[in-house]
Amino acid sequence: MNDKALVATYARCSTDMQNPKSVDDQFSECRKYAEHNGYQIVKEYADAGMSGALRDRPAFQ
Repeated sequence: MNDKALVATYARCSTDMQNPKSVDDQFSECRKYAEHNGYQIVKEYADAGMSGALRDRPAFQ
């Protein structure tokens, strides 16, 4: 039996002005955090080029 908490991660970068690796870098940090804290990531969601002010971001929904 797996006793790790199941979690999903979400990453976002808002514009073309940000580093395109930003989402990948955020996921990398999330994976490290999850491993260190005993979480199992079961899904990763991302919205690239979307403002955080928008509530209707597809992956955020």
